Amino acid sequence: MVEERKPEKVSRDQEIETLFRLHFARMRHLATLMIGNREVAEEIAMEAFVRTLAKWGRSSTIDRPEPYIRMTVINLCRSRWRRSRIEAQARLAQFTRVSERDDAVEVDSAVAVRQAIRSLPPRQRACVVLRYFEDLSDEEISEALGCSTGTVKSQLSKARGKLYSELDQNSTGATHV
Repeated sequence: MVEERKPEKVSRDQEIETLFRLHFARMRHLATLMIGNREVAEEIAMEAFVRTLAKWGRSSTIDRPEPYIRMTVINLCRSRWRRSRIEAQARLAQFTRVSERDDAVEVDSAVAVRQAIRSLPPRQRACVVLRYFEDLSDEEISEALGCSTGTVKSQLSKARGKLYSELDQNSTGATHV
């Protein structure tokens, strides 16, 4: 009489190890082809196995683990694409907001400078405009205004003092976000 041998019971750890050995490389390759980044693909394949094993623990068994893992890899790749697209849109929106805020600060600063210049007495205002906006020398300014270069230097010095004071008051009085 031939003794009938019972099939050896394979432990859960052995099943997991076999499943991993048989399918991990193929799932990582699939994710690499879909994502284009081997490191990210490896993370995705590992996550697919973790999720598969978690589900395997809740139900008695997954009849066909390879299709299940493959589907999980594909879904994780899709999630990664969506997340990447959303993150890119958020970065773009943030960049746009920062640019708009910077533009607003530049506009506010320019307005403040123009207002401060308008508040100067006429001769000081003329000296500042001719020097800093028209880029004229002291001699050219004195010729344009019909005064000495010493007067131009004196008027510019007084104007700078008033402008620094005025603009400093505006910047310290403003609320910073």
